[in-house]
Amino acid sequence: MTDNPRAATKICECRSQIDPVATLPLPLSAGHVCYLYGMRRGLLPFLLFMSAGLMTVQAARPRWQIETPAECGASAVIQSNRPLPITAAAFDAAGLRFSPQNVEHPAVDVVGTGVGLRVREGGAPSDIVATGDGSVVITAADGGASREISVIPAARIDAMDVAFALPGVAGGIRALVDGETFDGFHRTGNRVVAVISGLASGGVPLCSEARTEDFEVTSSTPEACAVDGRFCESTEVPRGDMLTRSAEVIADGRCAVRVDAPAFAGGAGLGAAISVTLKGTESMIDLTP
Repeated sequence: MTDNPRAATKICECRSQIDPVATLPLPLSAGHVCYLYGMRRGLLPFLLFMSAGLMTVQAARPRWQIETPAECGASAVIQSNRPLPITAAAFDAAGLRFSPQNVEHPAVDVVGTGVGLRVREGGAPSDIVATGDGSVVITAADGGASREISVIPAARIDAMDVAFALPGVAGGIRALVDGETFDGFHRTGNRVVAVISGLASGGVPLCSEARTEDFEVTSSTPEACAVDGRFCESTEVPRGDMLTRSAEVIADGRCAVRVDAPAFAGGAGLGAAISVTLKGTESMIDLTP
């Protein structure tokens, strides 16, 4: 026996369903090497066997489960031309979640009915974009867990929730209420922004992000607040999807802003509006697109 770990080695033979046989030299004083190997390869759970100077690691293939965000509920519905809101979670034989480091995502089978599918080269399952009116079934090749997602066109969206706010600067934010008068703008920017906080079809909430190109933002009071170009999206706003067009606050007075989605509700369109009186606007912080 030597005190030099480089001078004496065992053979560590790592067998798994993913790597049938892998042989590593194992220093006598570094018995954790195989454990690290198993972690790096993401081959949990594994069993260690010691016999006649041989250490063997046997690892099980991860069991994959297709998941959608909790807000999707039992019926996952997304708007056409949006990425599938899915993630793939890996579980070991005991049903415990873990993160294999050598596999970003599992192989999946994707079957679309009434929809077209596209994905960028090398993309993950969450990069798959579905277009049309139908459904998509995603099945993990390892484990067979499936998830079905309904895809609908803009015309089938029949309800939307819109919030208006003055965006935050350095932690501040101010939601606006129709008809109010607001005076004082500590840590708020000079923009009235619209945030789509929810879309629904037939009472079922959509679990895809709102497409800003589906919405028109207008102001009937350009002397007080005028809609201009694209707005920086890094500021703090209420929960939801902020539209990239906003109304710049120019002067004190009544500010009336409207959001319309002309393709929704079978082409009849949906809309929301707010009218507020703003004072002390000279103290607002300039947020230039």
